[in-house]
Amino acid sequence: MRISFVVILSSLVVACGGAASSSPPRDTTPAARAGGGCNVAPVALRFAWPDGMRARVRGVDLTESAFADGSHPMRGESVSELRLEVSAEGDTRRMRFLVEGRNRLRSQGLAPDIAGARPTLVLDGGGAVVGVEGVDEMRRALGDAVARGELDPRSVAMIEPNLTAEAQLATAHAHWDWVVRAWSGQTLGCGQVVRGSATVPALSLGTTTPTEVDTELELIGEAPGEAAVSPEARCVALQVRQRARPGSLRSALAGFAAQQGAVLANATLERTIDLVVEVATLAPHRIVVEERTSLTWRAPGQPDLTRNIVDRQDYAFDYAVVPTPGAQRSTQIVVDPEGGGFAVFRDGQQVQLPPTPACRAFVACCGAIASAGPICGILVAQHEGGDCTEELATVRLVAAGGDGEVPTECR
Repeated sequence: MRISFVVILSSLVVACGGAASSSPPRDTTPAARAGGGCNVAPVALRFAWPDGMRARVRGVDLTESAFADGSHPMRGESVSELRLEVSAEGDTRRMRFLVEGRNRLRSQGLAPDIAGARPTLVLDGGGAVVGVEGVDEMRRALGDAVARGELDPRSVAMIEPNLTAEAQLATAHAHWDWVVRAWSGQTLGCGQVVRGSATVPALSLGTTTPTEVDTELELIGEAPGEAAVSPEARCVALQVRQRARPGSLRSALAGFAAQQGAVLANATLERTIDLVVEVATLAPHRIVVEERTSLTWRAPGQPDLTRNIVDRQDYAFDYAVVPTPGAQRSTQIVVDPEGGGFAVFRDGQQVQLPPTPACRAFVACCGAIASAGPICGILVAQHEGGDCTEELATVRLVAAGGDGEVPTECR
């Protein structure tokens, strides 16, 4: 017997930005869809993510490579279905992605993921990434995957160097600083290009060694649709362009080149970040990061070989189906009172708790008490982030108050 309760219908709005697509053509970038030329008055951009901001996120990660003549092509593509959650402590914002559906193994990028374990990023009041949390959990998840025989030694050797706090902070800087910090406080008009320089890692090559790049920031134009986080605001398309300085790039790749056993004769790296964001908050609706790298190898008595690599990340954020607090939403709790099982669905998608030790202990305790299904379901439905410490304490109190012996899972 199954009982369904706590059902509240939600209203939807059409958000700006559009959806991420698998292997999208080049004209689906936010910059391309902004139209022919800049069409918006000067805008004052500011970082103001509200406490409790949430979005359902669909990401497509694509890597392609081939030699200059098109031979020996390689292609890898993965799709992830996530939920973005943001919490505030004063001016500080903590952002994390939770797995809603499909996920993949990626130790760098917009949303690194090791078997469902993901870092939490800490942003200051200006939108700069100042900290990263949860790296230990990512390392444990990698160890569990190895123990299950899901990864070969070569894959582990490539992933492990990226599972440090320093490496995760570097990949966060390379992405999220250019989504928010670079724009926060800027007032931009059509045709205005803000030029500068920065150091970013060559992510498509699996290295976090800083590389000096020349940068350009540009307002592309107004983006179609409605803002959802700050309804009175509008959305605009922005673009970041980065080109690596040759000498710095070759130095950054020295270790990588040594591993290949050949001389790196030439290297180029260009990165474009296309954005659709809300003017009043910089809440992202679409992020497309494309990094193009070309490496020319030289070996004695052999013709030069040039390998071209394209790494593309396309993430779409839907605030309509996962509204921020205060808006209506749909939540359903399904309980099997005889077996103690329960499941929570929000807007039709099953809610997944983060893979922390406390959350795992909470679920185990719930499963050991047949009568705890309803209270456990409510606790999951009300879960607003964190590591489930409070939820675990509550269900342990329920177990201690029962007539029988407290189950081992609840001690």
